[in-house]
Amino acid sequence: MLLVAEVALCAVHLSVVVGFSRLYRGWSFAPDLVLAVVAAHVIASICRRRLPAPVAALAAVAGLALVLTWTIFPHTTSFGLPGSETWDALTAALSDARTTLREVVAPTEPTVGFQAASMIALWASVWFADWGAFRLRATIEPVAPAAVIFVFVTVLGSGAHRISSATAFAVTVLCFLAANRALRARLDHTWLSDTPERGPALLLRAGLAAAAVAVLAGTVVGPRLPGTDGDPVLNWRDRGGGGTSDRTTVSPIVDLRRRLVDQSDQIFFTVRADRPAYWRLTGLDEFDGRIWKIDEQFGVADGRLADDGPNAPGERLRQSFHIDTLDDLWVPVAFQARNLLTSSEDLRWDPDTSTLIVDRASAGTAGMSYTIESVTPTFSAAQLRADDYPVPASMKELLSLPATFPRSVADTARRVTGDTSNPYERVIALQRWFRSNFTYSVDVPSGHSDDALVEFLEDRRGYCEQFAGAFAAMARSLGIPARVAVGFTPGDVDSVTGRFQVRGRHAHAWPEIWFPTYGWVPFEPTPGRGMPGAESYTGVAPAQDETPARTTTPSTTTTTDVRSTTTTVTDSPTTTRPRDETVSIDPLPDTPDRSGPRWPLVLGLGAVLMIAWPIAMASIRLLRSRDRRGGSAGEILHTWSRVVTALRRSSGLRPDPSETHAVFAGRGGVAVPEMSAELIELGELVGRAAWSPTSLVPGDVRRASVLGDSIKQLLDRRRSVRQRLRQSFSLREALDGR
Repeated sequence: MLLVAEVALCAVHLSVVVGFSRLYRGWSFAPDLVLAVVAAHVIASICRRRLPAPVAALAAVAGLALVLTWTIFPHTTSFGLPGSETWDALTAALSDARTTLREVVAPTEPTVGFQAASMIALWASVWFADWGAFRLRATIEPVAPAAVIFVFVTVLGSGAHRISSATAFAVTVLCFLAANRALRARLDHTWLSDTPERGPALLLRAGLAAAAVAVLAGTVVGPRLPGTDGDPVLNWRDRGGGGTSDRTTVSPIVDLRRRLVDQSDQIFFTVRADRPAYWRLTGLDEFDGRIWKIDEQFGVADGRLADDGPNAPGERLRQSFHIDTLDDLWVPVAFQARNLLTSSEDLRWDPDTSTLIVDRASAGTAGMSYTIESVTPTFSAAQLRADDYPVPASMKELLSLPATFPRSVADTARRVTGDTSNPYERVIALQRWFRSNFTYSVDVPSGHSDDALVEFLEDRRGYCEQFAGAFAAMARSLGIPARVAVGFTPGDVDSVTGRFQVRGRHAHAWPEIWFPTYGWVPFEPTPGRGMPGAESYTGVAPAQDETPARTTTPSTTTTTDVRSTTTTVTDSPTTTRPRDETVSIDPLPDTPDRSGPRWPLVLGLGAVLMIAWPIAMASIRLLRSRDRRGGSAGEILHTWSRVVTALRRSSGLRPDPSETHAVFAGRGGVAVPEMSAELIELGELVGRAAWSPTSLVPGDVRRASVLGDSIKQLLDRRRSVRQRLRQSFSLREALDGR
């Protein structure tokens, strides 16, 4: 029975690992965490059997250090053992995780810091649970740390796997509670039935029956409950309601390097458009020295999209998108989006960063379709060169750099741009310097923190994120407002459908520079890349990753430019909308109203649960009362177990493992003097049934039943309404009682 309880406790923590699937994309996180959980349980079990508690605690710390080192930081070992380099790597990873946690929402990538923090939390939970369950012999308390981790994952996690992960956790917890209770019965109450093995077996079977009910409820009933696929009653991620919401969202920079390194040929989305463009996700305008990020305010998006100007002349571009496997918050669109024509999902819009996102933070873009119109700006070098005006006070925040920004980087920017003071000439000088002196490579450390930025400028090798981030930071050091845009290059044109097929390897980042007359203007410092339509002022021809697709598709693709007649338009300046103003629009056609109150539904489901739970507990008690061995001795022992449970509920009296039935009956008679004689007589009958069943005579079973019923009825009458309600709802009472 001990082994069963240990395996059940291990299963609880493995179900928590399954819950981490709500935080991460894919399952690459799982092997290391599964290994840590299993190793922790094995080491804890061995130490419990062979070592005193203080030595076991030291073994726990040593085991964690070794598992962390061998799975996450193997490159820091010396003869396979952790050292100071391991400690430095761990502290840096945890610090990184703390910073990144504020920047991302699920699902995200399992970074080294996240994996290390998860492993430490699970390891501590395993040892606490093992200590509580098998040293202190607690019942429910051992699963408390695992429950805390699971709730943490649930609160931060996405909507993926929510039913399956919750069901797995509930089932494993119920199985552990049953196994742990059966183990305690084996150790303490061998007289619960007619053999020492029988009582624990019944407890275990009852617990497994409860787990089966949980599986049925979780997998069959749960997904079919009204509102399962709807919005949450309390959407903690978006407290802004239907208006404008102030919200910090995950930086797409976090995913960019993974897509570039993977060089995935999986189609993320397709676009029908008259000409190619960079399909932009968002603009990152805050740099904290470690990562470029966004702090946006979103209003509902439909029809004409508000913008804060200024407005440059450009060409209209109508795009019809279908998202295949790109599961993000951000919605790709050519810059600058002006009119949302149709959409299969509700969208929200931030005019400052020209960003569209799906309406709910837990939802992704996969599977959605929409049609949108943009005006792609057209500039000439002469126009931008002439746009040499002071930066207004409202844009000063777009010049900010962290206090730790390396002076050497600013000095390099001034040296590269020389004596010119014209913003456009400075930007072109920076672009020319990057494209002429640097090499594109994804085989380098990611990021553009202080150290990473200096290393990038020294090594002169990197990928688009680093080119864009370094360019924008250096421009700011020169007093030029800059930000980083993230999105995709045009992709390949399918010769059959005429649609642009955009794959993972087309992920890209580029800088945008603010000009007083024309607003945000994109540039391209990354070698081997060039934005369509920007050659007139960047001097860079359109280009993208031309790596052939590695997967076979039914149709062939080409990178031929598909063009048709375009109309040049000049938009007059629009009224600048305040950042806290809600964009008023009519609802999208055929979009169900999800804004109604959901409390009646919640109250209804709560009422159903209030009724169903006591019925389930009563069913467990009925199953246990019916599932007992026949024969005179078995009947008498079953009657005794009912009386013992009633005594515990009414008086808190529990038998000591060293007591005989007669001795406990005598103690019970002191607690319930009006039934003292009946208890003593029943105790004598039970002792004979347990140790000398052949001495029983006809009528003993009937007499024991009468005595037991009388005692139980009196004790039940002494219980308060509160105690009876507790019995009706308590799983522990259902497993303990009859």
